[in-house]
Amino acid sequence: MKKWTSICSCLICLAFCGNLQAETIRVGAYNTYNNPDNETEDAVFSTIFSAIGNESVNGTAKRLDILAVSETDTGSSVRLADILNNLYGVNTYNVITSSSVGGDRTGIVYDSNTLMLLDSNDITDIGTHPIIRAHFRPVGYTSTASEFYVYAIHLK
Repeated sequence: MKKWTSICSCLICLAFCGNLQAETIRVGAYNTYNNPDNETEDAVFSTIFSAIGNESVNGTAKRLDILAVSETDTGSSVRLADILNNLYGVNTYNVITSSSVGGDRTGIVYDSNTLMLLDSNDITDIGTHPIIRAHFRPVGYTSTASEFYVYAIHLK
């Protein structure tokens, strides 16, 4: 059996200027070692994502809004989005990936039900692996003050 790394998960509460509401966004980061790539690994990831969604942090339990992944590839990144879509009975998880270096990529899986992807790009002029940067705005917000960036990076 392959060694699985731990996933970093946190809740981020963003209070946006001009809006008295706070939006809670659950973010995770995971080095997936180019997995999942079969049904057994799909089941393992589904168990992990279910546990994250059920975990209460500061009184809030919710599914992932963003998952930043390193050591991924196009196929396994799409599988991650499919696992989340199947787990929660939705079709709102999408994925973006960086360019490839030696088969490895970074990627971001996000829930388009809660987040609007404004743009994304590769950062390839630093480090040994491509970095993907994604620019988001929570759905329902129009102010540029509510926008934020997420980076998926693999340091070596």
